Amino acid sequence: MSAEFDVRPVEGDDFEQYFDVRSQSFGVSRSDHDSWMELIEATPEVVSFGAYRASRLLGALRVIPAGQFVHGRSVPMGGIAAVVVRPEARGIGVARALLDQAITWMRDSGIVVSSLHPASTRAYRSAGWEIAGRAGWLRTPTRSFGSIRGDAAGTLEPLDPTGSAEVRACYAAYAPGVPAAVDRSEPFWVLHERGGREDGAFLYGIRTDGVLTGYVAYTQTSEPRSWTYDLRIDDVVAHDRASAITLWRFIGGHSMQVEEVQVPLHALPEVSLLLDEQDASIHLENHWMHRIVDVPGAVAARGFPVGVAGSVTVLVTDPLMPGTATGWRISVDDGAGTAAPADEGGIEVALDIGALSSLAIGGSTTASLHNAGRLTGDDDAVARLGGLFQTPTPVITDEF
Repeated sequence: MSAEFDVRPVEGDDFEQYFDVRSQSFGVSRSDHDSWMELIEATPEVVSFGAYRASRLLGALRVIPAGQFVHGRSVPMGGIAAVVVRPEARGIGVARALLDQAITWMRDSGIVVSSLHPASTRAYRSAGWEIAGRAGWLRTPTRSFGSIRGDAAGTLEPLDPTGSAEVRACYAAYAPGVPAAVDRSEPFWVLHERGGREDGAFLYGIRTDGVLTGYVAYTQTSEPRSWTYDLRIDDVVAHDRASAITLWRFIGGHSMQVEEVQVPLHALPEVSLLLDEQDASIHLENHWMHRIVDVPGAVAARGFPVGVAGSVTVLVTDPLMPGTATGWRISVDDGAGTAAPADEGGIEVALDIGALSSLAIGGSTTASLHNAGRLTGDDDAVARLGGLFQTPTPVITDEF
Protein backbone atom coordinates (compact mmCIF):
# COMPACT_ATOMS: atom_id res chain seq x y z
CA MET A 1 0.00 0.00 0.00
CA SER A 2 1.24 3.48 -0.82
CA ALA A 3 2.43 5.52 2.12
CA GLU A 4 0.73 8.68 0.83
CA PHE A 5 -1.86 10.05 3.23
CA ASP A 6 -2.63 13.27 5.06
CA VAL A 7 -3.51 13.92 8.71
CA ARG A 8 -6.40 16.18 9.67
CA PRO A 9 -9.12 16.43 12.36
CA VAL A 10 -11.86 13.80 12.33
CA GLU A 11 -15.24 15.50 12.08
CA GLY A 12 -18.91 14.83 11.39
CA ASP A 13 -19.77 11.63 9.57
CA ASP A 14 -16.16 10.47 9.62
CA PHE A 15 -16.71 9.26 13.17
CA GLU A 16 -18.65 6.42 11.55
CA GLN A 17 -15.42 5.36 9.83
CA TYR A 18 -13.54 5.87 13.12
CA PHE A 19 -15.94 3.47 14.83
CA ASP A 20 -15.45 0.87 12.09
CA VAL A 21 -11.65 1.02 12.38
CA ARG A 22 -11.89 0.91 16.18
CA SER A 23 -14.25 -2.06 15.96
CA GLN A 24 -11.83 -3.99 13.74
CA SER A 25 -8.72 -2.99 15.71
CA PHE A 26 -10.04 -3.78 19.19
CA GLY A 27 -12.74 -6.34 18.43
CA VAL A 28 -15.47 -3.95 19.56
CA SER A 29 -19.01 -5.22 18.97
CA ARG A 30 -21.28 -3.38 16.58
CA SER A 31 -23.71 -3.08 19.48
CA ASP A 32 -21.33 -0.48 20.99
CA HIS A 33 -21.96 1.89 18.07
CA ASP A 34 -24.62 4.12 19.64
CA SER A 35 -22.68 4.38 22.91
CA TRP A 36 -19.54 5.42 21.02
CA MET A 37 -21.39 8.11 19.06
CA GLU A 38 -22.99 9.37 22.24
CA LEU A 39 -19.54 9.61 23.86
CA ILE A 40 -18.20 11.59 20.89
CA GLU A 41 -21.09 14.05 21.17
CA ALA A 42 -20.73 14.34 24.96
CA THR A 43 -16.99 15.20 24.85
CA PRO A 44 -16.52 18.09 22.41
CA GLU A 45 -13.33 19.11 24.24
CA VAL A 46 -11.62 15.94 23.00
CA VAL A 47 -9.76 16.38 19.71
CA SER A 48 -9.58 13.54 17.17
CA PHE A 49 -7.04 13.30 14.38
CA GLY A 50 -7.27 10.96 11.42
CA ALA A 51 -4.93 9.79 8.69
CA TYR A 52 -6.75 9.87 5.35
CA ARG A 53 -6.12 8.63 1.85
CA ALA A 54 -8.60 10.79 -0.04
CA SER A 55 -11.81 10.30 1.98
CA ARG A 56 -10.89 6.91 3.46
CA LEU A 57 -9.83 6.91 7.11
CA LEU A 58 -6.72 4.76 7.61
CA GLY A 59 -6.24 5.39 11.32
CA ALA A 60 -7.08 7.82 14.11
CA LEU A 61 -6.48 8.84 17.71
CA ARG A 62 -8.05 11.09 20.34
CA VAL A 63 -6.40 13.62 22.66
CA ILE A 64 -8.20 14.20 25.97
CA PRO A 65 -7.17 17.50 27.63
CA ALA A 66 -6.80 17.19 31.40
CA GLY A 67 -4.09 17.54 34.04
CA GLN A 68 -1.75 15.27 35.98
CA PHE A 69 -0.56 15.94 39.52
CA VAL A 70 3.16 16.12 40.29
CA HIS A 71 4.04 17.09 43.87
CA GLY A 72 0.59 18.56 44.37
CA ARG A 73 0.46 20.72 41.26
CA SER A 74 -1.65 19.99 38.21
CA VAL A 75 0.41 19.80 35.02
CA PRO A 76 -1.56 20.26 31.76
CA MET A 77 -1.74 16.75 30.25
CA GLY A 78 -3.08 15.29 27.03
CA GLY A 79 -4.33 11.73 27.35
CA ILE A 80 -3.81 9.78 24.13
CA ALA A 81 -6.66 7.31 23.57
CA ALA A 82 -8.38 5.14 20.95
CA VAL A 83 -5.32 4.86 18.72
CA VAL A 84 -6.37 2.65 15.80
CA VAL A 85 -4.99 1.78 12.35
CA ARG A 86 -6.60 -0.37 9.66
CA PRO A 87 -4.74 -3.69 9.32
CA GLU A 88 -3.88 -3.04 5.67
CA ALA A 89 -2.44 0.39 6.57
CA ARG A 90 -0.06 -0.76 9.29
CA GLY A 91 3.66 -0.39 8.81
CA ILE A 92 3.52 2.72 6.59
CA GLY A 93 3.85 5.33 9.34
CA VAL A 94 0.21 6.10 10.07
CA ALA A 95 0.48 5.88 13.87
CA ARG A 96 3.71 7.89 13.90
CA ALA A 97 2.16 10.65 11.80
CA LEU A 98 -0.88 10.78 14.09
CA LEU A 99 1.30 11.02 17.19
CA ASP A 100 3.40 13.74 15.59
CA GLN A 101 0.24 15.75 14.85
CA ALA A 102 -1.03 15.18 18.39
CA ILE A 103 2.24 16.49 19.86
CA THR A 104 2.09 19.58 17.64
CA TRP A 105 -1.51 20.28 18.65
CA MET A 106 -0.79 19.79 22.35
CA ARG A 107 2.24 22.06 22.26
CA ASP A 108 0.26 24.76 20.45
CA SER A 109 -2.59 24.36 22.98
CA GLY A 110 -0.45 24.77 26.10
CA ILE A 111 -0.52 21.08 27.03
CA VAL A 112 2.98 20.25 28.30
CA VAL A 113 2.92 16.50 29.04
CA SER A 114 1.10 13.45 27.68
CA SER A 115 0.20 10.04 29.11
CA LEU A 116 -1.29 6.91 27.57
CA HIS A 117 -2.00 3.23 28.10
CA PRO A 118 -0.13 1.42 25.31
CA ALA A 119 -1.02 -1.63 23.28
CA SER A 120 2.59 -1.56 22.06
CA THR A 121 5.48 -0.14 24.07
CA ARG A 122 7.78 -0.03 21.04
CA ALA A 123 5.49 2.14 18.92
CA TYR A 124 5.15 4.85 21.55
CA ARG A 125 8.73 4.66 22.82
CA SER A 126 9.92 5.36 19.28
CA ALA A 127 7.84 8.57 19.37
CA GLY A 128 9.21 9.77 22.72
CA TRP A 129 6.90 8.24 25.32
CA GLU A 130 8.45 6.08 28.03
CA ILE A 131 7.25 3.68 30.71
CA ALA A 132 6.17 5.60 33.80
CA GLY A 133 4.28 3.27 36.11
CA ARG A 134 2.04 0.28 36.59
CA ALA A 135 -1.63 0.03 35.72
CA GLY A 136 -4.10 -2.82 35.80
CA TRP A 137 -6.08 -4.83 38.33
CA LEU A 138 -5.62 -6.73 41.59
CA ARG A 139 -7.55 -9.71 42.90
CA THR A 140 -8.10 -9.60 46.65
CA PRO A 141 -10.10 -12.01 48.85
CA THR A 142 -13.26 -10.21 49.89
CA ARG A 143 -12.99 -11.50 53.46
CA SER A 144 -9.63 -9.73 53.83
CA PHE A 145 -11.37 -6.37 53.62
CA GLY A 146 -13.91 -7.38 56.23
CA SER A 147 -11.16 -8.03 58.77
CA ILE A 148 -9.34 -4.71 58.43
CA ARG A 149 -8.49 -3.46 61.90
CA GLY A 150 -8.79 0.07 63.22
CA ASP A 151 -11.39 2.69 64.04
CA ALA A 152 -13.94 3.37 61.34
CA ALA A 153 -15.76 6.68 61.10
CA GLY A 154 -18.44 8.50 59.17
CA THR A 155 -21.83 7.47 57.89
CA LEU A 156 -22.11 5.20 54.85
CA GLU A 157 -24.81 6.19 52.34
CA PRO A 158 -25.80 5.26 48.78
CA LEU A 159 -25.19 7.95 46.17
CA ASP A 160 -26.38 8.47 42.62
CA PRO A 161 -24.02 6.23 40.57
CA THR A 162 -24.09 8.69 37.68
CA GLY A 163 -22.17 11.16 39.84
CA SER A 164 -22.60 14.60 41.32
CA ALA A 165 -20.73 17.84 41.97
CA GLU A 166 -20.10 16.61 45.51
CA VAL A 167 -18.37 13.45 44.27
CA ARG A 168 -16.24 15.51 41.90
CA ALA A 169 -15.25 17.82 44.75
CA CYS A 170 -14.35 14.82 46.93
CA TYR A 171 -12.00 13.53 44.23
CA ALA A 172 -10.55 17.02 43.64
CA ALA A 173 -9.59 17.29 47.31
CA TYR A 174 -7.95 13.84 47.23
CA ALA A 175 -6.12 13.70 43.90
CA PRO A 176 -3.34 16.29 44.44
CA GLY A 177 -1.81 14.02 47.09
CA VAL A 178 -1.61 11.03 44.73
CA PRO A 179 1.52 11.05 42.54
CA ALA A 180 0.48 11.19 38.85
CA ALA A 181 -3.27 11.15 39.58
CA VAL A 182 -5.33 12.57 36.74
CA ASP A 183 -6.73 16.03 37.35
CA ARG A 184 -10.03 15.04 35.77
CA SER A 185 -11.44 17.35 33.14
CA GLU A 186 -15.04 17.20 31.99
CA PRO A 187 -14.34 14.42 29.43
CA PHE A 188 -12.79 12.24 32.14
CA TRP A 189 -15.81 12.73 34.38
CA VAL A 190 -18.09 11.89 31.45
CA LEU A 191 -16.25 8.57 31.12
CA HIS A 192 -16.69 7.82 34.84
CA GLU A 193 -20.29 8.92 35.07
CA ARG A 194 -21.30 6.99 31.96
CA GLY A 195 -20.08 3.88 33.76
CA GLY A 196 -22.51 4.67 36.55
CA ARG A 197 -25.40 4.14 34.11
CA GLU A 198 -24.45 0.53 33.45
CA ASP A 199 -26.41 -2.36 34.92
CA GLY A 200 -25.00 -3.37 38.29
CA ALA A 201 -23.27 -0.02 38.95
CA PHE A 202 -23.31 1.31 42.51
CA LEU A 203 -21.81 4.29 44.32
CA TYR A 204 -21.52 4.65 48.10
CA GLY A 205 -20.07 7.54 50.05
CA ILE A 206 -18.79 8.27 53.54
CA ARG A 207 -20.00 11.43 55.19
CA THR A 208 -18.12 12.87 58.17
CA ASP A 209 -19.54 15.94 59.91
CA GLY A 210 -21.70 16.57 56.86
CA VAL A 211 -18.80 16.44 54.38
CA LEU A 212 -18.18 13.67 51.84
CA THR A 213 -14.79 12.24 52.87
CA GLY A 214 -14.69 9.24 50.57
CA TYR A 215 -16.59 7.11 48.11
CA VAL A 216 -16.39 3.83 46.26
CA ALA A 217 -17.88 3.15 42.83
CA TYR A 218 -18.21 -0.46 41.83
CA THR A 219 -19.93 -2.75 39.37
CA GLN A 220 -21.52 -6.13 40.08
CA THR A 221 -21.57 -8.68 37.27
CA SER A 222 -23.60 -11.86 37.62
CA GLU A 223 -21.96 -15.25 37.23
CA PRO A 224 -24.08 -17.52 34.97
CA ARG A 225 -25.26 -20.74 36.61
CA SER A 226 -24.04 -19.55 40.02
CA TRP A 227 -25.37 -17.72 43.06
CA THR A 228 -22.19 -15.61 43.19
CA TYR A 229 -21.24 -12.48 41.26
CA ASP A 230 -18.09 -10.54 40.40
CA LEU A 231 -17.40 -7.17 42.00
CA ARG A 232 -15.08 -4.66 40.32
CA ILE A 233 -14.00 -1.44 42.02
CA ASP A 234 -14.16 1.32 39.39
CA ASP A 235 -13.14 4.29 41.52
CA VAL A 236 -12.25 4.69 45.19
CA VAL A 237 -11.31 7.76 47.23
CA ALA A 238 -10.72 8.19 50.97
CA HIS A 239 -9.50 11.38 52.61
CA ASP A 240 -8.34 9.66 55.80
CA ARG A 241 -7.74 6.26 57.37
CA ALA A 242 -11.06 6.09 59.19
CA SER A 243 -13.02 6.76 55.99
CA ALA A 244 -10.93 4.17 54.12
CA ILE A 245 -11.61 1.54 56.79
CA THR A 246 -15.35 2.17 56.59
CA LEU A 247 -15.37 1.88 52.79
CA TRP A 248 -13.24 -1.26 52.57
CA ARG A 249 -15.10 -3.01 55.38
CA PHE A 250 -18.29 -2.29 53.46
CA ILE A 251 -16.78 -4.03 50.44
CA GLY A 252 -15.71 -6.88 52.71
CA GLY A 253 -19.34 -7.30 53.70
CA HIS A 254 -20.04 -8.76 50.25
CA SER A 255 -18.05 -11.91 51.02
CA MET A 256 -21.10 -14.20 51.15
CA GLN A 257 -21.58 -13.76 47.38
CA VAL A 258 -18.18 -12.49 46.22
CA GLU A 259 -15.05 -14.57 46.72
CA GLU A 260 -12.60 -12.00 45.34
CA VAL A 261 -12.80 -8.30 44.57
CA GLN A 262 -11.18 -6.79 41.49
CA VAL A 263 -9.35 -3.64 42.62
CA PRO A 264 -7.56 -1.07 40.43
CA LEU A 265 -3.80 -1.35 40.77
CA HIS A 266 -3.43 2.32 41.70
CA ALA A 267 -5.15 1.52 45.03
CA LEU A 268 -2.41 -0.97 46.01
CA PRO A 269 -0.23 1.44 48.06
CA GLU A 270 -3.14 2.36 50.33
CA VAL A 271 -4.74 -1.09 50.41
CA SER A 272 -1.40 -2.67 51.39
CA LEU A 273 -1.23 -0.45 54.46
CA LEU A 274 -4.70 -1.53 55.60
CA LEU A 275 -4.68 -5.30 55.02
CA ASP A 276 -3.21 -7.58 57.68
CA GLU A 277 -1.57 -9.80 55.08
CA GLN A 278 -0.23 -9.46 51.53
CA ASP A 279 -3.48 -10.77 50.08
CA ALA A 280 -3.69 -8.51 47.02
CA SER A 281 -2.31 -10.23 43.92
CA ILE A 282 -1.85 -8.96 40.38
CA HIS A 283 -4.67 -10.01 38.09
CA LEU A 284 -3.92 -7.97 34.96
CA GLU A 285 -1.05 -5.54 34.48
CA ASN A 286 0.29 -3.17 31.87
CA HIS A 287 2.58 -0.17 32.16
CA TRP A 288 1.33 3.30 31.27
CA MET A 289 3.65 5.69 29.45
CA HIS A 290 4.45 9.37 29.76
CA ARG A 291 6.00 12.07 27.58
CA ILE A 292 7.09 15.64 28.03
CA VAL A 293 5.66 17.74 25.20
CA ASP A 294 7.21 21.09 26.19
CA VAL A 295 10.27 20.97 28.47
CA PRO A 296 10.10 24.55 29.85
CA GLY A 297 6.33 24.30 30.30
CA ALA A 298 6.49 20.93 32.04
CA VAL A 299 9.22 22.04 34.46
CA ALA A 300 7.41 25.30 35.29
CA ALA A 301 4.00 23.68 35.82
CA ARG A 302 4.98 20.89 38.21
CA GLY A 303 5.76 20.97 41.90
CA PHE A 304 9.06 20.03 43.55
CA PRO A 305 9.81 18.74 47.05
CA VAL A 306 10.41 21.23 49.85
CA GLY A 307 14.11 21.90 50.33
CA VAL A 308 15.19 20.76 46.87
CA ALA A 309 17.40 23.32 45.11
CA GLY A 310 20.04 23.29 42.42
CA SER A 311 20.59 23.30 38.69
CA VAL A 312 21.98 21.14 35.89
CA THR A 313 22.39 21.61 32.15
CA VAL A 314 21.01 18.83 29.95
CA LEU A 315 21.04 18.02 26.24
CA VAL A 316 17.75 16.45 25.13
CA THR A 317 17.11 14.59 21.88
CA ASP A 318 13.61 13.94 20.52
CA PRO A 319 12.74 11.25 17.95
CA LEU A 320 10.05 13.49 16.48
CA MET A 321 12.77 16.05 15.73
CA PRO A 322 15.52 13.82 14.26
CA GLY A 323 18.97 15.28 13.87
CA THR A 324 18.41 17.97 16.49
CA ALA A 325 19.19 18.26 20.18
CA THR A 326 18.25 21.04 22.58
CA GLY A 327 20.18 22.25 25.61
CA TRP A 328 18.27 23.25 28.74
CA ARG A 329 19.46 24.72 32.02
CA ILE A 330 17.06 23.20 34.57
CA SER A 331 16.95 25.07 37.89
CA VAL A 332 14.86 24.40 41.00
CA ASP A 333 14.41 26.48 44.13
CA ASP A 334 11.66 27.03 46.70
CA GLY A 335 9.32 24.45 45.16
CA ALA A 336 9.44 25.89 41.64
CA GLY A 337 11.46 25.06 38.54
CA THR A 338 12.55 26.61 35.26
CA ALA A 339 14.12 25.31 32.07
CA ALA A 340 15.98 27.94 30.05
CA PRO A 341 17.74 27.44 26.70
CA ALA A 342 21.40 26.60 27.21
CA ASP A 343 24.52 26.66 25.10
CA GLU A 344 25.64 23.17 24.14
CA GLY A 345 29.12 24.05 25.36
CA GLY A 346 28.01 23.72 28.98
CA ILE A 347 26.16 20.40 28.73
CA GLU A 348 26.53 18.18 31.81
CA VAL A 349 24.02 15.38 31.10
CA ALA A 350 22.69 14.01 27.80
CA LEU A 351 19.47 12.01 27.52
CA ASP A 352 16.49 11.47 25.23
CA ILE A 353 13.04 12.98 25.80
CA GLY A 354 11.57 9.63 26.86
CA ALA A 355 14.24 9.19 29.52
CA LEU A 356 13.67 12.70 30.85
CA SER A 357 9.91 12.11 30.85
CA SER A 358 10.15 8.88 32.85
CA LEU A 359 12.60 10.46 35.30
CA ALA A 360 10.43 13.53 35.82
CA ILE A 361 7.23 11.55 36.59
CA GLY A 362 9.02 9.09 38.91
CA GLY A 363 9.01 6.09 36.58
CA SER A 364 12.80 5.72 36.39
CA THR A 365 15.92 6.74 38.28
CA THR A 366 19.07 8.23 36.81
CA ALA A 367 20.86 4.97 37.69
CA SER A 368 18.39 2.80 35.77
CA LEU A 369 18.44 5.15 32.79
CA HIS A 370 22.25 5.18 32.78
CA ASN A 371 22.37 1.39 32.93
CA ALA A 372 19.95 1.23 29.99
CA GLY A 373 22.16 3.51 27.93
CA ARG A 374 19.60 6.29 27.92
CA LEU A 375 21.55 8.86 29.96
CA THR A 376 25.20 9.94 30.08
CA GLY A 377 27.09 12.47 32.18
CA ASP A 378 29.56 12.85 35.01
CA ASP A 379 28.54 11.38 38.33
CA ASP A 380 28.04 14.71 40.11
CA ALA A 381 25.77 16.15 37.41
CA VAL A 382 23.75 12.93 37.14
CA ALA A 383 23.27 12.92 40.91
CA ARG A 384 22.12 16.54 40.84
CA LEU A 385 19.63 15.81 38.07
CA GLY A 386 18.24 12.85 40.03
CA GLY A 387 17.97 15.01 43.13
CA LEU A 388 15.97 17.68 41.34
CA PHE A 389 13.45 15.18 39.98
CA GLN A 390 13.02 12.94 43.02
CA THR A 391 9.39 11.89 42.77
CA PRO A 392 7.31 9.19 44.51
CA THR A 393 6.26 6.14 42.52
CA PRO A 394 3.49 7.32 40.16
CA VAL A 395 0.07 5.67 40.32
CA ILE A 396 -2.20 6.96 37.55
CA THR A 397 -5.86 6.86 38.64
CA ASP A 398 -7.64 6.48 35.31
CA GLU A 399 -7.81 4.23 32.27
CA PHE A 400 -8.54 5.93 28.96
